[in-house]
Amino acid sequence: MAKAFDRPPGRMTVEEFVDWAMAQPEGRYELVDGEAIDVAPEPVAHSRLKARIWRAFDDQIRDCGLPCEALPDGMTVKIDARTAFEPDAQVHCGERLPGGTVIVPSPVIVVEVISPRTVSRDVGAKLAD
Repeated sequence: MAKAFDRPPGRMTVEEFVDWAMAQPEGRYELVDGEAIDVAPEPVAHSRLKARIWRAFDDQIRDCGLPCEALPDGMTVKIDARTAFEPDAQVHCGERLPGGTVIVPSPVIVVEVISPRTVSRDVGAKLAD
């Protein structure tokens, strides 16, 4: 059963969602068509795989001297005005992002580790977005 959290009234924009999510005492969330969706905890195997993916990106970026940065989960990718996801890893190229950045503009690589519980959503609507 999903945990309860304080939902703001009405549909949100991505910017309103980020402000709201940052103010929550715990939990992780994504925004789908203006509605906040809580993201379930992950098993260790999922977290280990995410870490290996991030490390591989980070190592290759450094070794090749690219003007890019590998980012772990925690940052938001804005899909449209009312949809935003938190991928498991991503790569941003160009000017280094300021430390307070939450919404990553135009990532060049976005990774979502597929899990049995969320596979239909991950390879369906989420991938299409």
